[in-house]
Amino acid sequence: MKALAAVLTLVATTAAAQDEPDWDLIVEPAESLTAAFVAYEGGLGVLARCKDEAFHLMVTGLVPEDGLTRQTQVVFGDDDWGDEEWFVGEDPGTAFSYKPAMYARILREGGTFDIVVREAGPNGENLRYVFEIPRSASAVNQTLEACGKPVDDPRDVFLEDLPESGLPADLEWARQPRGLYPSGRTYERGVAVVSCLTETDGRLRECVVETEWPADGGFGEAALRATRNGRLRNVDRSVAEVPTVIVSWTTTFRMN
Repeated sequence: MKALAAVLTLVATTAAAQDEPDWDLIVEPAESLTAAFVAYEGGLGVLARCKDEAFHLMVTGLVPEDGLTRQTQVVFGDDDWGDEEWFVGEDPGTAFSYKPAMYARILREGGTFDIVVREAGPNGENLRYVFEIPRSASAVNQTLEACGKPVDDPRDVFLEDLPESGLPADLEWARQPRGLYPSGRTYERGVAVVSCLTETDGRLRECVVETEWPADGGFGEAALRATRNGRLRNVDRSVAEVPTVIVSWTTTFRMN
């Protein structure tokens, strides 16, 4: 792990022992909700949720944050995923991953989930939360399936390797998709994360909404519509053909 100055470590322990190693599961069809979660003492929790057909992976019970995003560093087992930006929901103590389905598929295997939230302590120090995650035999898969997400996805290995910008180092935007705020919505702000495959001419195909918030804000559909006008190109302009790779980006919507 990269060197961090002044880190306060909080080790999360489960609130109660489980007879079978799996996450707890909630299914509430009337609320369009399926959720798999692990609860820890002190109100901390890790939650994979399908709500109104939007998939979220979140950590709850964190020290509240007033901003729109949280700067983190994430390690799971032996895999250091480096610096990541997570967004903050209505609850300022909750942080949402930008790649929730990928995270859920990885975390369901069980292990040590180590997340550092930068400058979140009372004196501006970094806070480190350490979660021991049980293996999920079925609960996480049920949550993925409820949102139409694949239980196994070969795209994960490529998403995991993407830098924070969402683009491989040799590609850049010729025209980045700009989603229009959905009509008829009243949320002050919204976020959508989309991933796509590239065409050789730089266009985008097989686009997927990785996550959106709020779940019923229409921001995922707005971001997908914008992909029709997106174009990528090689950083080396002498190379015309764009390689077929996965790219990802985040669109933040604000009401005018």
